[in-house]
Amino acid sequence: MKNHTFLIKSTKNSSFGTAFCIKQNKKGSYFVTCTHVVEDCGVDTLEIEQYQAKVIAIGSKESIDLAVVFVEGLFDCSVLKLSNESVEINQKFTIDGFKPHKKGSHKLEQLNGSIKKISQIYSNAKSIDTYELSIGDGDAIERGYSGSAIVCNGFVVAVATDRNTNGKQAYAVPIGYLGEIWEDMPSNLFQSLSNLNPYKGLNSFGYNDQANYYGREEAAKEIAKTLKTTRLLTLLGASGSGKSSLVYAGVVPLIEEDGVEILTFRPLDNPLKSLASLFIPLLYEDKLEQLRKEKELANDLLKNSITITQLVEQLLEKKRAKHLYLVIDQFEELFTLTDDKEHRGAFLAKVLELITGTLPVTLLISMRADFLTYLSYLDSLNDVYNNHPNKMLAILKKEKLRAVIEKPALALGVTFADGLVEKIIEEIEQEAGQLPLLEFALEQLWRHKKGRVISFDTLEQIGSVTQSISHYADSVYERYPNLHNSIKRVLINLVSPGSGRADTKKMALLNEFNEADRETILKLSNERLIVTTEQVVDGKSEKTIEIVHEALIREWKRLKEWLDEYREFLVWQERVREDRRFYEEKGKKKEDLLRESKLLVAKDFLGSHGEYVSERDVDFIQKSKYYTIRNKILKWFIVFIFFFLVIIISILFSWEF
Repeated sequence: MKNHTFLIKSTKNSSFGTAFCIKQNKKGSYFVTCTHVVEDCGVDTLEIEQYQAKVIAIGSKESIDLAVVFVEGLFDCSVLKLSNESVEINQKFTIDGFKPHKKGSHKLEQLNGSIKKISQIYSNAKSIDTYELSIGDGDAIERGYSGSAIVCNGFVVAVATDRNTNGKQAYAVPIGYLGEIWEDMPSNLFQSLSNLNPYKGLNSFGYNDQANYYGREEAAKEIAKTLKTTRLLTLLGASGSGKSSLVYAGVVPLIEEDGVEILTFRPLDNPLKSLASLFIPLLYEDKLEQLRKEKELANDLLKNSITITQLVEQLLEKKRAKHLYLVIDQFEELFTLTDDKEHRGAFLAKVLELITGTLPVTLLISMRADFLTYLSYLDSLNDVYNNHPNKMLAILKKEKLRAVIEKPALALGVTFADGLVEKIIEEIEQEAGQLPLLEFALEQLWRHKKGRVISFDTLEQIGSVTQSISHYADSVYERYPNLHNSIKRVLINLVSPGSGRADTKKMALLNEFNEADRETILKLSNERLIVTTEQVVDGKSEKTIEIVHEALIREWKRLKEWLDEYREFLVWQERVREDRRFYEEKGKKKEDLLRESKLLVAKDFLGSHGEYVSERDVDFIQKSKYYTIRNKILKWFIVFIFFFLVIIISILFSWEF
């Protein structure tokens, strides 16, 4: 992960402070720090990461203690988002700064705090807000934190500066004053904090959402600790138990440290290609070359001409890393999306090679608990699973649910009406798959809130917590009456029908849908019912789509009815697509087309459900029909020629005698 916060220091004296990146262009990066840091270090002797820092804008340390510097050639950093909206007293924040350690050494450390007081100072008859900060017991920060970003809910709202000469009270200048000292400040630099929704709806929490992630902090610490003592840990839980969120927002931030590399991926429908994609940027710098080589590397892994051990060795050497954490999220996709058994077996062999090898590698696998029985059919993987620790996630109880509900809102100065949190908990506490239901309801409550209090009226507006997903999906469906058939066609094609298990979502290529359905997909994406991503297919970047969360499949009554109605068709469709992919991957050989009973069934479904069959599948079936008809004609022609020759020979023979 790239840093956004850096040490800014003098090349001539021992002065130093903190600076954070706010913008990049083709030439370099812009950083914010404090005026007094710049003046102490010397305007002409500033450096960040051994690059010279040029002052672009600077305020007065007696009033607006802010400065902007530009560092040409420095690109290896991430950009922090800024908000110029006012904050609330008691609003929580984090602050990253450089604490002085032994002589000449400075270490980046993070502190937690809250806004203690908002007051004003006066300069040239002008009032300027300043924030008093509450940090730890003494409410003070050390001098190395001057210039540090005060981050609330992922947005910089102020810049830290110790304005009290005795050093016992920390202060901060609102970042919004940047525009008063920077004449050429970009107009799009600030984002609206009031429009920010801290709840994730049906999306998982990611690495950048850790400030809003609550409820499973203890589990995250336990897993992070266990990972240091094992080569494999399997995280299990029901659909909707929050496995992915726990991994990305909970565990990954805890295992980050110097000398550690973390790679994360999902198997998708081609796990070897997904695995190869992690190493492609390491082997090839050119973006076009990366696209072309991904499939080639996946084939090399399949044939074992390149081993996973060799790839990991190269990665550790190039990154100068002492340890690799490999995170495989949604491991059940190996069984729901991967049709090719050869690819599945080869991928599992790579996983076992890493687990049983000697390289400094630890695997964290997350998987739905109802797929655990699939491991019992894979002896080698089952043995490894049984010999390593696993963690089963339980549903969250009352106090942890309270934290999930209240804390993200409180961080933005928003509260719930008295008794509303208890009502929400009562409805959701014993519900299976409770977290996506809860997060979706909270996201809707936030969207419909008025002012800084979420009320009972707002809850009534979205329906109950457990019905909020269905209520919202129905409202989207009714909003587009002319697209009802298209919506049905798109959504049922994004579900893998369960056979002895629950239905699951599946990924599809956008180009598998006709033009009209692509318009529908765009609308459903804007409505947040499906998500689109990019995936490399045959050396080209292709758009893929999938249902945002399996909770939509479980909770939306209308979709469940469609799936029950079309279940037989969907099961057949999975099989014909598996046959079609095999035909395409094996070089489109005629003998791999549909024949006999498979073709008869395909023709029946094409006749009864033609509008739900993709163009690629239709083309495959038509080719199969053509080849079968051609073969029949050829056979009849051969029979005709044979009998014709027999007759001719008989006639000639009779003439001769």
